[in-house]
Amino acid sequence: MPVDVIGVLGWVGVLSDIQADQVTEQVDKWLPILLGVLAPALAATKTHQGSDSTATDADAEVASLLGSAHDVADIVVQQVKTVTPQDVASAVLAAIRAEEKGEHDTAAGTAATAEASTDYVYGR
Repeated sequence: MPVDVIGVLGWVGVLSDIQADQVTEQVDKWLPILLGVLAPALAATKTHQGSDSTATDADAEVASLLGSAHDVADIVVQQVKTVTPQDVASAVLAAIRAEEKGEHDTAAGTAATAEASTDYVYGR
């Protein structure tokens, strides 16, 4: 295209043959450099973070849910790390004592205890 412009300017008489050769030589030197600078600059103005991504809204939602699940797992792991063997032993001992006294935490456990005590015949 620059050669076409130079050809038209030479045909009109604005440039002589020698001037046209000199201009063509300079254009041949500088055009690759200009294109090497301008092409990436133009590409940078037309792209943004994620512009090449093929992810859909469903993919983003799944990633969000997985991130939330990961956060919950991290919290649980941190809480489990704070539990000591003494805490576990105390909880087991408290559960055994509650079972011996007939104190159950669940409604099903309470119903089972009541049923067992009505069916129980002393001495058998």
